[in-house]
Amino acid sequence: MSDLKKKKYFYGKHKIDNNDLKAVIKSIKSGTISQGNQLIEFEKRVSNFCKAKYCLAVSSGTAALHIAVLSLNLGKNFFGLTSPITFAATPNSIIASGGKLGLIDINKKTLNLSYEKFLNLINFQKKNKLKMPNLVIPVSFAGSSSEMNEIFKIAKKNKIKVIEDASQAMGATYKKEKLGSCKYSDITVFSLHPVKTITSAEGGLILTNNKKLYDRMKLLRVNGVKKNNNPSWTHNVISFGLNYKISELNCALGNSQLNKINKFINARKNIANYYKKSLDNKIFRLQLIDQNSSSAWHLFIIIFKKKITKSKKMNFYKILTKKNIFLDLKYKPINLMPYYKKKFKLKRYPEAENYFNQAFCLPIYPGLSKNDLKYIVANINKTARDLKL
Repeated sequence: MSDLKKKKYFYGKHKIDNNDLKAVIKSIKSGTISQGNQLIEFEKRVSNFCKAKYCLAVSSGTAALHIAVLSLNLGKNFFGLTSPITFAATPNSIIASGGKLGLIDINKKTLNLSYEKFLNLINFQKKNKLKMPNLVIPVSFAGSSSEMNEIFKIAKKNKIKVIEDASQAMGATYKKEKLGSCKYSDITVFSLHPVKTITSAEGGLILTNNKKLYDRMKLLRVNGVKKNNNPSWTHNVISFGLNYKISELNCALGNSQLNKINKFINARKNIANYYKKSLDNKIFRLQLIDQNSSSAWHLFIIIFKKKITKSKKMNFYKILTKKNIFLDLKYKPINLMPYYKKKFKLKRYPEAENYFNQAFCLPIYPGLSKNDLKYIVANINKTARDLKL
């Protein structure tokens, strides 16, 4: 146990092995370090894995979201909706594409965007003859899908485009389909950040079954330049675009990591199962995973059943930090962030705020051993009991 006390446990961590290193070195030695065969192979393999027609790899999850929104051609001052519990990249993709930001509160149990509240907002806008949303971006929070079938039905009926932000959920399923199949969305995006299911160091993926959207996104990735087989000075810029290309080195790492995606997800699932059976269920409740879903377990979230004060919550955090267990909390609600609050005059979202006040994320990543988990759980339970939480 003394050795465990010396280790540091964070909420997430990548796992790179010798095969990953060899893949990157081989890519460097090939002489092509951008827009080559590794990119082509990676996109094809991800497309096959998710059972989507088209896949585009880009420089980050943020780039993936931005390109996805831009490709929809929603016009000036469109109205885009997302969850208050998400990373800044999600609302920023709406703002950077010229949209006005709106939020929909979460479901208390699943922590994902509430489709009931989405429907209520639609009905309210119609009844009061207010601007209708053009886009909704549900977030597959912590690795578990939103209720995409219901969201997509509502969206289609009201001519609203759907981008599934599955940045945290590569490898998860919904209704026995891999997220990324785009059965319940126009576009799905993933992140390849170091703490995600698999990593390419930095990177993002965009999937769609729509050829027109795919072609637009290909141009958006390369500054809108349409290449041909003639000299480069004859190439034309035929649309707006940005430089969101991903390197061959990133794709080589992504290809190598993709070989282990099921292994990684199984490791995360086993950790989640250990937590579920070992944490004190009189003190904590957990995120409800929709019965139609399997989670990729990007995060493992504990929520205090009893309402706790801010000072007690901080004491809990500080005591565990001294034991090298570094809890985290994803995310502070978007409506409480000064920039968004001021710019869009956002209201309060009680379920999102209650979650933020009562929750923490525990360490979950493939490198954790059974002894690591025993040490973490023993200290989590003891600290909570000692503080009478």
